[in-house]
Amino acid sequence: MKLSRVFRRRLFFGALVLVLAALILFSTDEPSANVKLETFERLNSIRSEKKSEVFEYFSEVRRSASSIAEDSFMLRAFETIGQPGSAAVRDLEFKIDERYVTKFGKFYDILFVDPSGYVFHSIKKESDYRTNLIDAGDLTKSISRPLLDPDIGEKFVGFDYYAPSDEPAAFFYIPVYKGEEHRGWFILQFALNRIKSILADREELGRTGEVYLVNAQKLMLTDSRFMSDSTALQLVVDTVAVSEALKEGEGNRIIEDYRNVKVFSSYEKFNLFGVDWLLIAEIDEREVITEYFKKNKSFFQRRLANYSANMKREKHIRSARASKLRRVDVDEFAKTIEGAELVTYGVATCTAVAVVVPDGPAYLIHISPTDEIYMTNSLTKFILGGDEYHNLLGAMVERVKRYDVYPSELNGVQFVVIAPHASSINKVVDTIVEAGIELANIKFLYNPKALNANVFLAHHGSGLDVEWVGDGGSYIERAEEAIDLGSVVRAISGYDATSVN
Repeated sequence: MKLSRVFRRRLFFGALVLVLAALILFSTDEPSANVKLETFERLNSIRSEKKSEVFEYFSEVRRSASSIAEDSFMLRAFETIGQPGSAAVRDLEFKIDERYVTKFGKFYDILFVDPSGYVFHSIKKESDYRTNLIDAGDLTKSISRPLLDPDIGEKFVGFDYYAPSDEPAAFFYIPVYKGEEHRGWFILQFALNRIKSILADREELGRTGEVYLVNAQKLMLTDSRFMSDSTALQLVVDTVAVSEALKEGEGNRIIEDYRNVKVFSSYEKFNLFGVDWLLIAEIDEREVITEYFKKNKSFFQRRLANYSANMKREKHIRSARASKLRRVDVDEFAKTIEGAELVTYGVATCTAVAVVVPDGPAYLIHISPTDEIYMTNSLTKFILGGDEYHNLLGAMVERVKRYDVYPSELNGVQFVVIAPHASSINKVVDTIVEAGIELANIKFLYNPKALNANVFLAHHGSGLDVEWVGDGGSYIERAEEAIDLGSVVRAISGYDATSVN
């Protein structure tokens, strides 16, 4: 008997479904990696690499600074440049500038200073030129201290604010002798730029990782990746990591960082040229949890819905609101406006998603089962003709990224997914996290006992109420009381932030 083409196709796909179901049922995908140890190992490795780069750079700078004491041209120039102006002196200044560019370009400036502290020549000729550094008071306080030291030798002063340059600066002091006579100093000034660029390279640090330097006074010496203005010597970092580094020298902790955000922190104190420095490598805990979820996605996806369904729900009665209602229909999204509240009715086989931009707009989306978000895999999409479907949530996320937030603000955007079923949640979460949003910014309001849901979203996302219908009547659940999916993943995996192991 010859089987029809349609029957053979159904038989094939039926068998395929059974095979896939068996694979899922009997798979052993229990997460084996220790997320905390793995994260700290990565941060320790990155911190060690950055420390080596910083040491190498400082060593180069020191060698360059020390070499000026053996540079016969610069020594001759030191002896003659302080004489009264003449054509010969102007020509010598030009040659000094040439020498500076070709051999001492790592430095921002070179000061020629006599034993009394008087600057008789400099490359940049800033406000410290032709002043006495010792007598200048607060203007040059950071640079004058070593000049008062009776021990005349090579010295180093760590980064401090230097008023003539209006930026942080560090200095190498190279004594100049003529025979046995001390004739003054070359003071070579260098800026933080190169150190900043070394630490600004955030390869392998993801969306939220950073490495930064702190001095013994707990001031950040480099720039925070999260702040638009420079933080060098402007930001006090009084965290547990800094205190522990100053006391213990090295360690790993999960702490609240200088933004009051929970992070994995790897820290170390080291001494260089007699100055204590703290090097700290950190990454946000919520990014670590999101990446852990992505690496073990099938394990967590099969448990998210069940966990969410069994969460305790506070039941409320919806209070009357003065604002007018603006309806969002199926396969549509809308933006909240002043004096109006968005509402979408009858979320049953559909899915609703609220998107709230901090200090910005809020959107409500009503996604139907014909949306691409319901195409759970490429095979289903092929069979059902998924190329003809649209991804409304994906389009919404791209709109928010393009028009509503700067890239640095993206992770403040909040998503709330509402459905009485779990058929779309995995694809919804995938769409959101692949856009760079952490699980901590996503909530899933799921009630399989309800027939449908009505969703009310206030202006600017200041209130989101879900009215569940059919769960023994109807009641209101408030999104603000639900826990985020990052917390759900932590609960499922037994994650404990208080221990390293």
